[in-house]
Amino acid sequence: MNKKTISLLVILLGALFNCYAQEGTKKFKLLVPKQKIAQSNYNSIRFIDSRSDTSVMGMGFVQTGMLNGRTAVVAEPALSTQLGDVLIALTDSNAVKKELLFQLRELRFSELTKTTSERGTFSFRASLYAVENDDYRCIARIDTISSLKSGIDVTNPLLKKTSSVIIDFLSANLSVKPSDPLIYKMSDIVKIDSLEKRSLKLYNTSSFVPGLYTTYQSFVKQSPDTQISVKEKDGSIDEVHSVSSDGKPEKIKLRDVYAVVYNGKPYVATEYGYYPLEKRNDDFFYTGKLKVTSSAANVLAASMFGLLGAFLVGDSNSVYEMKMDHVNGNLIPVKLIEK
Repeated sequence: MNKKTISLLVILLGALFNCYAQEGTKKFKLLVPKQKIAQSNYNSIRFIDSRSDTSVMGMGFVQTGMLNGRTAVVAEPALSTQLGDVLIALTDSNAVKKELLFQLRELRFSELTKTTSERGTFSFRASLYAVENDDYRCIARIDTISSLKSGIDVTNPLLKKTSSVIIDFLSANLSVKPSDPLIYKMSDIVKIDSLEKRSLKLYNTSSFVPGLYTTYQSFVKQSPDTQISVKEKDGSIDEVHSVSSDGKPEKIKLRDVYAVVYNGKPYVATEYGYYPLEKRNDDFFYTGKLKVTSSAANVLAASMFGLLGAFLVGDSNSVYEMKMDHVNGNLIPVKLIEK
């Protein structure tokens, strides 16, 4: 048995051991604030959970116990109850008798352990609406990923930081009146992803504008940053060159590209090259290699695979189906294709 096989067996046994060492669930609870908001425009709150995965596993995992067992995070009591308690703590009798709607779209935890430290990550996406009878007007939106590092145990600081971010988002907008002229119905809010995509040019065209896109923002607007020439190899994009005014081509580095459109087809740029994007069920996908490092977004991506996340770290030989997030352009692992 060679060293590579032995190492793989050790990793597999370690992951399985961690699975059995799992200590049930870890409670997530918002820390009730002590300071009140003067002149709040709202005194009650309604909650809607619009996450794509609303199960226990949908909140991701942290690591607990002496053996760092992977432990699912659960909100206890329910987030709707916790938010109600937070609003009561934040407001006083002078608060205007109006209702808020808090729409949770993403809340996920993840942790990875290195030799001498732990890194914890959480993603949070939510929207706040003012309720006006059967109408809803957006007050604020948030879409953030944060990461913490600790030399001992990052779990409790991670949960505390998440609580602060959520409460700060709520408290910062209690005195804000909606300025968005758009009026939503509940039928709009429950399908907000689809509604948002209808306003994005990328998701409403079958004729993509040729050229190079340095950011997701330019790609989604279909507004290329420059025109390109392409060198192919074995039927795939090998090199991309900018077309300058003096006619001299200049090779463009992969790290400076988000996407390109060539011969009518969109391609996403990754550290492993250019992969063709396919639109399916109103989302864009590609299949290709993925290497998950310890960066905030990638730690979070690893958590989406449960135990498989342990194998993603440092693995550059596996092929995954990936989905493009329509809000920020992040590339999200959907499933393992081959290892």
